[in-house]
Amino acid sequence: MPLGYRGALGDRTAGHRSRDGPKGARSMAIVRMSWRVLRDRIHQTTGATAVEYGLLLALLAAGAVALLVALGADLQFSFRKITDCLVDPVQC
Repeated sequence: MPLGYRGALGDRTAGHRSRDGPKGARSMAIVRMSWRVLRDRIHQTTGATAVEYGLLLALLAAGAVALLVALGADLQFSFRKITDCLVDPVQC
């Protein structure tokens, strides 16, 4: 057997084999592990993101209600002034 000989597939004879396994296996394992960690973090933060979006939506709804109340008060004041002027033009 020459030095560096690697037997054919299925060959059970002892030959020179690398202790580290195939080249690139370690880097592929790191990539796979990093992908799993990233995927798990995305799944874990989904709930927090949904809560944040819910709070943001509630804040926007409260702002819209406050704006509509303010506009409603201004409209009510304007209509009251118009009706008072129509009833008694001397007050205008």
